[in-house]
Order: sequence, then structure tokens, then C-alpha cells
Amino acid sequence: MIGLLGPRTLPQVTAHLQNPTYTDETRTAASTAIKYIGEFYPETRDTVITVLSKQLAKYHKQSEELNAFLISDLTDLEAVETASIMEAAFKSNKVELSILGDWEEVQIRLGLLSERITPPPRYGWVAPHLNPRYQLDLLRGEIEEEEDIPQPDLAIEKKKQVARKRNLANQRKKKRRRKRR
Repeated sequence: MIGLLGPRTLPQVTAHLQNPTYTDETRTAASTAIKYIGEFYPETRDTVITVLSKQLAKYHKQSEELNAFLISDLTDLEAVETASIMEAAFKSNKVELSILGDWEEVQIRLGLLSERITPPPRYGWVAPHLNPRYQLDLLRGEIEEEEDIPQPDLAIEKKKQVARKRNLANQRKKKRRRKRR
């Protein structure tokens, strides 16, 4: 929404992004708003890319998640000129891979590579069969489904879910009892 307000909001949103006392969530929202300003107002693209890339240059002082979202926003803007800063952040292991993928994925999105050179890594908590890139490659027929990928046992997951709900209900009952005393 802020992105729609236009370039006049850029100084305030930039100040928010640059302030490390704010949460990563709000700084990520600021980054995305800045990206939208660059998309909706093409005359601001260079300024927007400068703001986002200067923030990414501080990757060693920021969370992996914020860095990943900054890279995502720069990638959406097709900011090929910032590839060296992105690569440095990846090489320093300061980018959360489950958000956008690894450096090769970013290079493909930027048009610097036409396809992967190495096998895709397993992205943290994302099970291989849930990885969006894996699913896309599978649909395109570029890879064949691996037999050794563990599929989730839905019966076990359902039991865990029921147990969590039961535990939550018991905790609520205990709280109500305490309030009554």
C-alpha cells in the first residue's frame, strides 16, 4: 500500500528500513514497499535499487531473513547490477535459503544462468517434495521424481495435530480454573 503512495514516501520508508531497532518483519515490509515504488514509478528505479543494495551491503550485520527478502526485492526489480553484493551475502552464509533459494537460483532469476550447475540444496525446513522449485522442475519434466524422498506420514501428522489441540485445550482449562480461584 505504501508503494502506491509514491516517491514522496521513499525517505520515510528508507529510514524505517535502515533502522536496526525495528523488527525484521517491519523492515522487510519497508523493503517490499520500496520495491513497489520502483515498480510503479519507473523513474525511481535507480534510486530504489541504490537504497536496497546499500542496505544489503550491510548483510553481515543483519539477519539472514532480511537479507533474503532484500535479495528477493532486488531480483524482482531485475537489478543485475547488484549481483556482486548478492553473491557476497550468499558466500558469507548470510542469506536464508528457504525464502528464495541459493545463489544459483537467484542467478537463474536474474538471467545470469540459464539452468542450475549443481544439484539444488535442501532448503532448511522445506522437505524436498515441498520445495517449489522441485515441483516446478518435476512438472516441466526436467527431473524425475525421486523414490527416496520421504513422504509425510499423514496418520502420524494427524495424531500430532490432535495431541496439540488436546494439549492446548487442557492449558485453557487450567487457566480458567486459576482465574476462578
